[in-house]
Amino acid sequence: MQFTKTGFRLVSLLVRKFIFELSLELIIRFIFFSYEVDYLTGDSVNTHNWKTAAVIDSAQANNVRVNLCVTLFNNHAAFFANASAQQNLIDNLLTLIEYRNADGVNIDFELVPDSEAVQLNNFLVNLADQFHSSIPGSQVSIALPAVDWHNIYNIPLLRDYIDLFIIMAYDYYWPGSSIAGPSGQLYTMNTFDYNISKSIITYLYAGIPKEKLLCGIPYYGYEWKTESENVPSSPPAKGTARTIKTIKNNTSSYYDERKLNENSMCSYYTYYSGGNWHQAWVDTKKTMKYKYDVIQHQDLAGIGIWALGYDDGYSEMWDLLQTVQ
Repeated sequence: MQFTKTGFRLVSLLVRKFIFELSLELIIRFIFFSYEVDYLTGDSVNTHNWKTAAVIDSAQANNVRVNLCVTLFNNHAAFFANASAQQNLIDNLLTLIEYRNADGVNIDFELVPDSEAVQLNNFLVNLADQFHSSIPGSQVSIALPAVDWHNIYNIPLLRDYIDLFIIMAYDYYWPGSSIAGPSGQLYTMNTFDYNISKSIITYLYAGIPKEKLLCGIPYYGYEWKTESENVPSSPPAKGTARTIKTIKNNTSSYYDERKLNENSMCSYYTYYSGGNWHQAWVDTKKTMKYKYDVIQHQDLAGIGIWALGYDDGYSEMWDLLQTVQ
């Protein structure tokens, strides 16, 4: 949720991390991670120093709008059954946004069961109504799963209330995947037929206006031990997260040879160590550009980054944003 000052007219940078060391001139909206919801009361378990964080002052001093991310990853039924907790949360958020003279909230409620779909959608409408009424010009956005497996989100209802929808277009392959692969696959690498391109089309087809839809992209991936260097290959154990920074640092020299998987249009690295093959799947500037091309082609509202700081010390991804027109 940032509309950048570059020629990438659709570019918005969703940066949901409070590390803030990179090109302020490219960021329009900074999303601070996060207000962790106490499902019993709506109070915060942790706000990560929202009231005092210097990064918010830095953002605002550079004309970057600031939103507060709100997270709830479990116990949804108990929260949605408690109208008092829901209203308390909304009241708390209004107070916190006004306290920092911020611009709105990003709701990141993940793994909501389908039994709570109606309650979730009603809560989002209620929250958006109260924010837009109490703080004119405020923005309410939501983080959408890469795949809405059970049609949780009522897009025809929400599109008139929610200002921006951000696809979390990553973890198509995850640490426990049966084969190693790209977290943010642009197209289908093997048999798992879900990918960034398909997620975008699916949400557009569901009725989200393109001017309200952003695509979140990963500045990270995963590394696995694998049965071979070939793609696809099965891992004997769970994978481990690797950020762009880790790959670029390359302290072990394992990531010297970059390879391109032409099915997914994603980059990966293989090496042999300790009696095992390893595969690390993390995007490069080249493969990130492929993603941006698709986003531009679909004429979306922008991009998002998970997460700011995952490329700390290296500028190539920011250089890429400078050049995308």
